[in-house]
Amino acid sequence: MQNLVFLAAEPVEVTGYAQDCDCSHCGRPLKVGVKLAGFVGAFGADCLAKSFACYVYNGRRHRYGADEIKQRAIVAGKGLQAMQRHGYSERHFRFVLKTPLQSI
Repeated sequence: MQNLVFLAAEPVEVTGYAQDCDCSHCGRPLKVGVKLAGFVGAFGADCLAKSFACYVYNGRRHRYGADEIKQRAIVAGKGLQAMQRHGYSERHFRFVLKTPLQSI
């Protein structure tokens, strides 16, 4: 049975990562799981990429890739100095969901 964790159109924030865990959405084993604010478990970057809404850049719609999401989770886990060193600001870690995100 799946539990609704985040609603569609709700903003979520990537806060860090967890190593060698299971995806809270689909249950598969992960080397790196993405941690979100307000949730104790971790999600796989692939599951999150499917749930995140597209963004518009230079008039074209783009999707967040799993590798990009995973990289941002690792940088967020290393702290503010790592964020600044990689050229990220706090807005780079906030995403909007296009579909509800559920947990097993």
